[in-house]
Amino acid sequence: MIKNFIKNEELGEVLWDFNGKKIEKKFRKRIQAELIADKNFVVVIANHKEVGNRNLFIYDEAGNIKSNPEMPKLTLPVEGVYSIWFVPGKEEQKVVLLTDENSPFDTACTFNLNTGVFSKFHRTN
Repeated sequence: MIKNFIKNEELGEVLWDFNGKKIEKKFRKRIQAELIADKNFVVVIANHKEVGNRNLFIYDEAGNIKSNPEMPKLTLPVEGVYSIWFVPGKEEQKVVLLTDENSPFDTACTFNLNTGVFSKFHRTN
């Protein structure tokens, strides 16, 4: 079980304890991080300019990458995930993608935390 979850999104740091071991994930740029307590894993969205377009990471309790999905194929390129609108207890989360697909609007979609699949693409209002 993940304990003592700490995030410093501005500094790009996520820390937690698992079985007496300190787990630490560091990035050079700002991140978004969420503890998914009911599934016992951590979601991190890193800056696409630092890590490339596969910037969504799901870490298991031991700090191993559980999922690092490829971005969906749309008409225009997807540079990565911009943000997640996290709702606790839900398997499917809404994410905003970095793409000009629906410019001047953002492109949002559903991301399944268990399968790593993006679906239900739509523009934001």
